[in-house]
Amino acid sequence: MNKTLRICLILSFCPLFFASSAKEAGNKTISIMFLDLDTQQASPNKNNEISALLSAESPDIAIFAEVKDKDALKSILSKNPSYKFSFFSTAGKPKHLALISKIAPDKCSLVEKKYKIDEKEVSVLRGFILANFAIGDYKFTLIGAHLKSAEPHPEFNQFDMRRYEARQLRYIFDEIRANDPATNVVIVGNMNDTCDMSTIKEIYYRRYAVNKRLFDIRPLDDLRTSWTHWNAGNDEYERTSYAFANFAILPELIRDETKIVKTKQWLELSTHRPIFLKFSAQDKEEYSKDYIAAVYPNSIYSEITGRLEEDKSIGEKTKRNPPQTDKPKK
Repeated sequence: MNKTLRICLILSFCPLFFASSAKEAGNKTISIMFLDLDTQQASPNKNNEISALLSAESPDIAIFAEVKDKDALKSILSKNPSYKFSFFSTAGKPKHLALISKIAPDKCSLVEKKYKIDEKEVSVLRGFILANFAIGDYKFTLIGAHLKSAEPHPEFNQFDMRRYEARQLRYIFDEIRANDPATNVVIVGNMNDTCDMSTIKEIYYRRYAVNKRLFDIRPLDDLRTSWTHWNAGNDEYERTSYAFANFAILPELIRDETKIVKTKQWLELSTHRPIFLKFSAQDKEEYSKDYIAAVYPNSIYSEITGRLEEDKSIGEKTKRNPPQTDKPKK
């Protein structure tokens, strides 16, 4: 084969090669999982269940709440060597946040915030994990949170504390957006409140313009239920773990692969269920305001599941009618 013919053959395959490369680049995705490990749910098989979960779902990034200590995180990593990067939050003893990732972030840090109650300065108990990632030209920011629990506090109202912590979380997002209005942001965590409470309203700011809101992704399981926590004391199934996304990243969400993970032995793992998100790692055209209004009315429902929580009054406690008694007949 002469040189000229070889060159022609190589050039003839170039469009196929570049088309394949472009297709591969366009198909890149990023997956994120969040799970509250529930340190009170002790089980000798817990680490094995965590390992099985990571192996089965293979998220690129996982954020855990209620990690007991650094040794517990090391144990998780020892069984899952594909996660080369890890970050352990020093705040929140004895319930810590931790992040593990197959992709090294450009930056990962603990953000500690303070607020005032009755002129007394109070720290956000567990802080927030903030990580910046880049996959080629695609960039996004991931925030991990675990707000104050409903357990009583010796000095302050536990609900007020949680609401102030939620407000600090919102401030972090506002700061990020102020620096880069087009940035992609995802927030995952256990907010320790259901969607009808004002703490959640503090986070997504439903009355803001669409480009300033945070949207409730609300993953579902295969039965289309959304609960993430089982309260053994009163046998209630509640949604307390959330995933919020800002306006810019919504078009990249792959909803068909976003879910609540069903595990065979979930009670040995936690009383919480994992939430799993998947995004296309490629900036896409922003949704129209009409589409947003149809798919995410009030920034909290999806088109699939709005009916399941339609009786909730967003941001406030549900109002109930008093019992009615039959009037005596005359």
